Amino acid sequence: EISSVKYNGNEIYTPGETVTNFADSGAINTADFVYGEDGISLTGNLVVTTNTKIYELTNVNVYADAYENTTASRERMALEFSNNATAKAREAGYYILLENLVFDTTNPLEVFANTEADCRVFNDTFDGRGYAMTNTMIANTSYSIFGDWGENAVIKNIAFNNFYLAKLYGTSSITTLTRQATRGLLFYDAETTESVLTLDNVYVYVEYEIGASYSSTIAFGTENTGSITSNNLFIHIVDKTTNGTIGVGTYHSTVYTGTVSRTATNSYVVNPSAKDNGPLGTLYKSVDEMKTASPNLTVFEDSDMWAVVDGIPVWNSLQA
Repeated sequence: EISSVKYNGNEIYTPGETVTNFADSGAINTADFVYGEDGISLTGNLVVTTNTKIYELTNVNVYADAYENTTASRERMALEFSNNATAKAREAGYYILLENLVFDTTNPLEVFANTEADCRVFNDTFDGRGYAMTNTMIANTSYSIFGDWGENAVIKNIAFNNFYLAKLYGTSSITTLTRQATRGLLFYDAETTESVLTLDNVYVYVEYEIGASYSSTIAFGTENTGSITSNNLFIHIVDKTTNGTIGVGTYHSTVYTGTVSRTATNSYVVNPSAKDNGPLGTLYKSVDEMKTASPNLTVFEDSDMWAVVDGIPVWNSLQA
């Protein structure tokens, strides 16, 4: 039984609690955190006292948050990355997935909701560690999962599988994927011209259905400024429109405008849209076209996170 947890001599434990909230304790300053691949290293002296022993801990790694596939954890994620004062005010963090997350598209508490007027700025690292987020629902008032990206935004080692968006036009349906021009699934926009987004080992699978004649963005937002660097990226966009055609005046682009700076290594996009202003990598209009081109997919084949199935990269943790 824990009776005390002290950091640099300051008590940070409340008896009866199962989890100690470092940030709220007031005893740990963000300057004590060193961000890295294994999370956040705590540089100070942490002493845990139980009814039998006193433990002095070193090389402690903590996380801004770690998410598992429970309703409570998914809801916490949706709130953390939504537009709220806590998310906007906090320091940059390091986030991980502990397992594949499957969202419930019928549960409104699991809706991500960034708004255009007050998007939070993402200067964090989101590390999926080889896992996936499936059926992620974006509210029709939302502009992205992560908001704007800042000068040091990193998304890596993760699959975003089968996005669901609330339909903006026509019959309301959370299973119909449509999005207005200035909105994106992952990010709304770059914060400034100095904003840098790094995508490393990222898989995106999106199905869409045209509900009206208007422009639309699939993977990212307006992105008029800033830059995106991608490495080992595969974006697979599938047109599920009933008649199989793109609506008049409508396009679904991986990046809304072509002005954002893009550097792509081992990155591929399959997008049947008639127009793609900003593909993040080599663009193919169909899986068959990609297979015919036969790009070198050795990096995917050799990775623990990826596999190559029938000529295209797939995410290992999504395979049955």
